[in-house]
Amino acid sequence: MVETLTWRTRLIDDTQTMAAVDAQLASRIAEFGAMTIAELEGAVDKVVDSVDPAAVRRTRTAVRSRGVWFGHPDDETGITSVHARLTNVDAVALKNRVGAMSSGQCPDDPRTKGQRLSDAMGVLGHYGDRLTCRCGDPECPAAGIDPRAANTMVHVFAEPAAVHGPVDRYLDGDHESNPIPYFEPTPTPEPEPTPEPVRKPPEPEPKPWTPQSAHPGRGGAVVLGGGVVPAPLVAQLIADGAKVKELTVPDDICASYRPSVAMDCFVRMRDMTCRFPGCSRPADFCDVDHTTPWPTGVTHPSNTKCLCRIHHLLKTFWLGWSDRQLPDGTVIWTSPTGHVYTTVPASRALFPQWDTTTAALPPPPTPPPPMTPSEIAARAAMMPRRRRTRAAEEARRLAAERARNEAYLAQRDRPPPDAHGPGMQ
Repeated sequence: MVETLTWRTRLIDDTQTMAAVDAQLASRIAEFGAMTIAELEGAVDKVVDSVDPAAVRRTRTAVRSRGVWFGHPDDETGITSVHARLTNVDAVALKNRVGAMSSGQCPDDPRTKGQRLSDAMGVLGHYGDRLTCRCGDPECPAAGIDPRAANTMVHVFAEPAAVHGPVDRYLDGDHESNPIPYFEPTPTPEPEPTPEPVRKPPEPEPKPWTPQSAHPGRGGAVVLGGGVVPAPLVAQLIADGAKVKELTVPDDICASYRPSVAMDCFVRMRDMTCRFPGCSRPADFCDVDHTTPWPTGVTHPSNTKCLCRIHHLLKTFWLGWSDRQLPDGTVIWTSPTGHVYTTVPASRALFPQWDTTTAALPPPPTPPPPMTPSEIAARAAMMPRRRRTRAAEEARRLAAERARNEAYLAQRDRPPPDAHGPGMQ
């Protein structure tokens, strides 16, 4: 209630006006506790409109606050919550569209209604127009390749055995009321006659770990910007038709400033997040930074890493920060105070079997000379800066909203044109 009262009176910029509004609200405070938020907003707006019409939070305020937010700290692995504020027209259209897509499957589809609605939202994100059925019958009219899998590329780089893992049948359905088996039952073969004993050859020595020797279904995959995808979901995507591509480890030096497509993909998959200490910005929203600046430093995985734009600017313009990169992707940072921080690629924790080491690069032929005072000043001048303080920015927004309200009131209260004027019949 307090939040609503303060928000709906935020545009009042005069002390006497605020006192008059406060007095009216205080006289009705006992009524507000039993009201809904919508009723309370209407009551407060009526009081504000009677004293200062330009300070009323109008419909445009709610419409201008529309947006879509992804993710929540409570999200579990493999799931991302989505919260959206849409106009009523768009909400009805989206509801009807998703509802129509989730109702075209046969009765043998194992998913609940909520699961089909969720999958239909995912299909829309992949530019699909239909939700395929998961009954398993190839003759089903709704069978086919899932649009989500058709537009997905699975880069295998640590545990390719995940692509051969079984599909988790418990991903769909209401299992408390309608449990289904985890695996399809396998018929028991007829016993065969016992053969004559033969001499066993010596057992070979155990082979070192390879991706093909990993247990199917263990491990998983990574969606840049979306966290970890468990192995059963990877298997489901591949079963629905997703393409599989092995991630190569490029070890050649690029002649240009920008890395090749293969090198860019490898560096982002290796790092997974921004490599500055304590930053978890996903790698697909980061810049690929040269640890030793180009052209002194070459474009190579052992000299490139992911940095978000903020920490890329910090490293470039805030003198005193320095970093050193090892061939396995480890980055050693030194702060202006002399503290040392070591960050390792995030993929190391999820896929410890993956060796991310690339070629060791020779040191630069000549270390860069120290910067002169004029060069330091020139670099500092290039640092992007905030144009206004936060307080000035908030005051500017409130003043702009009041100005829009005053313009609206002036247009609303303008007398209508003379019905008998020129050009009217």
